[in-house]
Amino acid sequence: MVIKYNVLVLFAVFTIIWCFNAYSEERQGEWSFSSLYGAMQPSVSLIEGGLFRVPLVGSGELKENAIGGSEEQPRSVDFRFDNYLIAAPFGGKSSFELQWHPNDKYSLLFGFGSWEKTTASKQLVKIPSQFVLNTVDYERRAKLTYTEFTIGGTMVFWRRPKYTFYARGSVHEVFDIDYREDMVFSYLSDNDLLGNERVRTMQAQTAGLVMAQIGLGAEWFFQKWISVGVEAGYLKSERNVQLRDIVRKDDFVSGDNLVFSGLPYGELSDGTLGYMAVDKDGNPLKQTVIVNGEETQETVYRRMRLDFSGWQVLFRVNIYY
Repeated sequence: MVIKYNVLVLFAVFTIIWCFNAYSEERQGEWSFSSLYGAMQPSVSLIEGGLFRVPLVGSGELKENAIGGSEEQPRSVDFRFDNYLIAAPFGGKSSFELQWHPNDKYSLLFGFGSWEKTTASKQLVKIPSQFVLNTVDYERRAKLTYTEFTIGGTMVFWRRPKYTFYARGSVHEVFDIDYREDMVFSYLSDNDLLGNERVRTMQAQTAGLVMAQIGLGAEWFFQKWISVGVEAGYLKSERNVQLRDIVRKDDFVSGDNLVFSGLPYGELSDGTLGYMAVDKDGNPLKQTVIVNGEETQETVYRRMRLDFSGWQVLFRVNIYY
């Protein structure tokens, strides 16, 4: 891991030296400011193929008269909601860059940007809450984001009066990687819970990650001082990361008489975020653990290592001064 990190740092240093050595060529340097918008496809398969594709299970209590029987002691009723999330292939990315052009061939760039991917799914479900079988609009929402700082350079290899084509290399310091998931239960049954809403929220994050990018781009000039362009590249992460610093909140009350015995996500023994393990039928896997000297069944969660490597395509507007 340390070796990979050092290689990326050396890459950044050589990029800077490369651009400064080019300063003596042709003309005095100039600056440009760019706004970039586009999409990136990171390899976060254990979120999209793991966490997004597991159910929510639990139990509540019903009284017999709630389903047409006589008044008796409450009985436990299990539920399982397969409200799976489907993520779009790409997440949106926006950033800005400041470039120094010592000559017509080379440039040195500094950038700052963010990436975000969101998804949501809704379904009508029946949930045993406050001894009544309620109809609920259950919405599951997820958002994964990160912020990055960029340093790198470009080299023009083909130039015409109105067009340029260039190669790009850059190092990206990714920080503030955040994942948030919301479960919103809106009660629709015609009883005391009608119009009420219960929300369960989970947030997790992690810190630093370094990625390196190589890519190609093209630029078209309206005037000498303004141009538009497009570039595509591949970013390679120097390691996998795991989300941690888990914070959970919900506004369920004790009177709801609900127990969520299997959430899609869970905290592992080392404090990182995991996703529910399921069998071939999608049922949660359980393991036997000893709690206060007694055997009990506990939902199994798997480790969720994330690789943010992937392709990106960005459109840019450049202003020279």
